[in-house]
Amino acid sequence: MIDDAPHPSAGSRATDRPGDASPFALGLLLRRAHWRVAGVMTEALRPLGIELRHFAVLLVL
Repeated sequence: MIDDAPHPSAGSRATDRPGDASPFALGLLLRRAHWRVAGVMTEALRPLGIELRHFAVLLVL
C-alpha cells in the first residue's frame, strides 16, 4: 500500500495547530479537546461531589 499522506521532513515535529499536515496532528488536537472537556466536566461535577471516574461508572450503570 502506498501512503499518500505528506510526511514531515526529518527535523520537523507535529503540532496541534490547524493546518498541520503531520499525520500526528489529529491526535494532538484530540488530546487538547479531551483535556478541555475533562476540565469543564470536573468543574461541573464538583458541586455534586462526583469525580469523572465516578461519572463514568454511573454512565455504564
